[in-house]
Amino acid sequence: MRLKMLAAAAAATIIAGGLAEADPARSPGAAGAADALGAPETKNRLSPEVMETLVAAPLAQIKGGDLAGGQATFEQLLQDLETRHGKHSTMLPDALSAFGVLIREPGYEAESLPYLKRAVAAGRTAFGPDDPELAVLLHDYAVALIIADEADPSPDADASAAEAYRIRRDALGPDNIETIGVLGLIGELQGLPSRTGGDIAKADAAVGLLRKKADFMRRLPYPDARRDGREALLKIAEVHARHGRSDKTQEAAEAWLAALSSEPTWRRDVVFDIPGLTADQQTEVLAGLDAAEGDQGLAKLAAFLEAAGEHRGAQRIRDLAARPAAGNWTPAPNSP
Repeated sequence: MRLKMLAAAAAATIIAGGLAEADPARSPGAAGAADALGAPETKNRLSPEVMETLVAAPLAQIKGGDLAGGQATFEQLLQDLETRHGKHSTMLPDALSAFGVLIREPGYEAESLPYLKRAVAAGRTAFGPDDPELAVLLHDYAVALIIADEADPSPDADASAAEAYRIRRDALGPDNIETIGVLGLIGELQGLPSRTGGDIAKADAAVGLLRKKADFMRRLPYPDARRDGREALLKIAEVHARHGRSDKTQEAAEAWLAALSSEPTWRRDVVFDIPGLTADQQTEVLAGLDAAEGDQGLAKLAAFLEAAGEHRGAQRIRDLAARPAAGNWTPAPNSP
């Protein structure tokens, strides 16, 4: 959740790199970091700006190349927060989550995992075992573990996703957007060959969870939800491709490309927040993001099919990139 939100902003800024230069972030130093949080201790209070403010000093050290120094500064900040607010304060999981998420952007993805795991433990103390805010921390930790090893994530990913689902189902209901979101994450995990052992029935069950997410999210009027729905369509194709099912992969890939071509894809506010872009440049950035997403998705599907020995199926997926496309997605010149 927070990982995806920050990743979208980072990708948009990278695409815009040649068009305009973003203003440097201005954040308070360590002395004011604890007080600068400012927001009440309620759910959904951690915006990217609040996260960056809370851990500004250690994050600046790490971005400057001093990982050990930044980690030491963060541990001191964490100790100060506990001394001032107590071990049950929500500021502790907030700080651990913010630090764990934000150090990933400078390239410390492996180093982020212990902080995200500690955020879960601190969240149990601060929120209790049944609070949806704990589910946010569990969801983020599961996503980070999947990113760390897409083919065979740690079993902690499955356990964290399952617990997040249980919390959201019981607290928010089975048809809540957050509940359906983590249900799709469970489908993504259960569709991996490392989980199915090659059992097609298990793969189809995982596809059923992903399809439920896709159908639910794409009915909603929110751009982020619809994007999550499109992503679930791609994940369906990935499950089929990982299991060497060429025809089903192509069918799912075409459904995904149709959605990608016909609907706005990237969060417009992410692009609009990049300073210095004209309206034409904003359009160019958005088109670049959509093209990159289409090309990368097709390349990944083809690679999965190749690994399964389905060479003709892989070529058919590559051929999809050569087709004329309407709407937002058009193949880039060097499509797979």
